[in-house]
This record gives sequence, structure tokens and C-alpha cells, in this order.
Amino acid sequence: MILGVLLVLFSGIMNWFAFGFWQFAFQFILTAASFSMFSGTEEAMLYDTLKELKREEEMTHFNGRMSGTKHIFKIFIPAIGAFVAKDLLESQFRILIGVNILVGLIAFYFVARLVEPRHVKSVEKLEKGIFKDSLNAIKADSFLIRAALNSSLVFIVNFITWRLYQPILVNYGVSVLWIGIFYILMQGAIFTNYWYLGYLEKRFGSAWIINGSLVGIILSFLALIFLHTVWILYIAMMLVMILDTLRAPVFSHGINKRIPSHSRATTLSNLNVIRGFLNVPILLITAWLSTDSSQSVFIFCLIISVAVLIALPMRERELKNVTIGVE
Repeated sequence: MILGVLLVLFSGIMNWFAFGFWQFAFQFILTAASFSMFSGTEEAMLYDTLKELKREEEMTHFNGRMSGTKHIFKIFIPAIGAFVAKDLLESQFRILIGVNILVGLIAFYFVARLVEPRHVKSVEKLEKGIFKDSLNAIKADSFLIRAALNSSLVFIVNFITWRLYQPILVNYGVSVLWIGIFYILMQGAIFTNYWYLGYLEKRFGSAWIINGSLVGIILSFLALIFLHTVWILYIAMMLVMILDTLRAPVFSHGINKRIPSHSRATTLSNLNVIRGFLNVPILLITAWLSTDSSQSVFIFCLIISVAVLIALPMRERELKNVTIGVE
């Protein structure tokens, strides 16, 4: 996590000096590498900390709160950034880049103060074979692959919708103001979802949240394909992105229960690699379909979503009742 924050800082510094394509490309590579450092690590540290406190059953609650805090800032920070850079001047962008670097320094201060949760087994002694252990954990439990595929495919569908909503709304004559309101409403709803997700899981169950939200996403895509009223499109695209956020912390809880502590972060990172592999062919197909129409893209997303619901359904007993990662 410290390496991830350092890479964010280096990325910000590179952004300050970059003026050409390759400099910006390298800056994006640094940013992507920083995300990779956090991939699985935050979840693993949170779960192991809760496990030490004998509160691991509250993983969804705390993971939702942790994810929700990120979206508090997304509600208003982009509006502030747009105001600062309203004239698109270099000096204005340098202010924003400088703020990013400053926030990176603050993040480094906090992450350096985090305390590693206690492990019964010595992580240092097991590090040599940790990658192999993570692969063995995935191989031994088919649920991990199915859960990762389910989560990743629907996330990619959500990502595609996120990339399309602005040009589609603009084409339908929606003003920049209402696109800004769209973003604020979406982030506010996502924050609310995360904040109360622990309660929803206790009330309705994990499988209901995962499968039910996917049904809602499928219905939203049907509306996008067959109903062309601008406000229906506005609400349906927002629902796709809001409903997907309900799923990740619930999946995280079910997956973490099945992974041994000493290889938890590595196993979670390896499962996240699945999303990277899926991104390439799916996004290439999406790019090709988008040259035809947005309708073709939404039909493709609908097919993926229905296939996930039929082929990779999640069951309550798989998400709740099995604990393999006992140490």
C-alpha cells in the first residue's frame, strides 16, 4: 500500500512535467501500477484486521463504509475541479495537479501509520511460496473463479455504460448542467448504497443482493434498448452504475472467507487479473460495435448480463456458510 501511494505521487509529479504523448502514457502506466498495488491489499488488510478482532462477519459493513468514503469526495470534488479549470488554462491545471500531489503526501502520512494485523503464521517465512499458494487456493475452490467471473463481467458492463453515458445524453440534447447533476446523483446514491450495505445484507442476504442487482441491471438494459425517451435513458444508465456498486463488497465478504490469511492479498490480486484479461476482448468488441450504434453496445451488454445470471448464479450457502481461510 505504501508502494501504491508512492507511485501515485510519482504519477502526479510526472503529470506536472509531461507535455507529449509518451510522457502522458508513462504517467498513466504509473497510475495503473499504483492501482495494482492496492488491488486486493486493502480488502485483505481489512478482513485480517476484523478477523483478529473476531468481527469478520461484519466485513460487508466495514468494506461498504470504506468504499463509501471514497464516493463522498466524488460528489463535489469534480465540480470544484471544473470551476478551477473553467478556462482550460495551463496555470489552472497546474493547481489541480498540485492538489493531487499534496493529497498524495497526506495519503502517504496515513498509510504509513497503518498497523499490520497479527497473523498466527509468520508471513515472512511463507512469502517464498506465496504466489504458488494463492494459485493452489484458487484451483482448489471453483467458487472463487465463478465469483470472480460474475463480478468482473458485470463490472465491465458497468464500465462500458459509464464510458457511454455522457456522449449518449449529449446526443439526446441533455445540457451539461443535467449531465453534472447526473454525476452528483449517481455518486450520492452509490455512497448511500455502500453506507447501508451491511444492513441490506443482514436484511435480505448476500445472494439476493448480488442476483437481485443483476436482474435490475438487465431490466435497465432492456429499457435502454427498447425505450428511447431521454429521461428513461437518463435513469436507466444511472441505475446500471448504481446497482453494480452493491455487489463488490458482498462478493469480497464471501471470497475472503475462503482464502488463507497468509496468501489473502496475493490471491485477491490474482483473481482481479481475470478482469484484466476479460477487459481486452470485451472492450475491443464494444469499440467495434460502437461504430454501428449505442444500441448494439447495449444489446451486447444485455447478452453478457443474462449469461452471467444464468451460468454463474450466486447461492447464499456459498457466500455465507463456508470458511476455508482459517488461521
